[in-house]
Amino acid sequence: MTRSRRYAAAALVLLVFCTSCMRTVTLSTVDVTPSSTTSEAPLRSATNLPTSFTIVKAAPSAAECPPLLADSLYRTTLSLRRSVVVPVQDANGVHHRAIGDYAIDPPLRYGAGPDDLLRVDCARMRAIGIVAS
Repeated sequence: MTRSRRYAAAALVLLVFCTSCMRTVTLSTVDVTPSSTTSEAPLRSATNLPTSFTIVKAAPSAAECPPLLADSLYRTTLSLRRSVVVPVQDANGVHHRAIGDYAIDPPLRYGAGPDDLLRVDCARMRAIGIVAS
């Protein structure tokens, strides 16, 4: 076997080995339009939010919002007041996502007023913003 054939064979083996080790990662971005949940309340920015909330009491089904959430960092409890399921379109088509408005205890956290609610994306357990109750 000539030297160039050996190099070509080694390169082919290396190429096959490298491609067998590769993983395919598919990323998709989901945009939530919270203003469509309630037409009467404008959405305001919230501050000092955790990256996600902890579920204290699970929802009756996966398509609904949990009735009770917690933020252990600020020792805050969130109680569900109202929720809605909204259609969300991503690269894979249209899906439905639950959005919930939660009462904050103790109040006045996250930049909310005494009668404000915190809007949460229930699929991600992340805050979206503050709305009037």
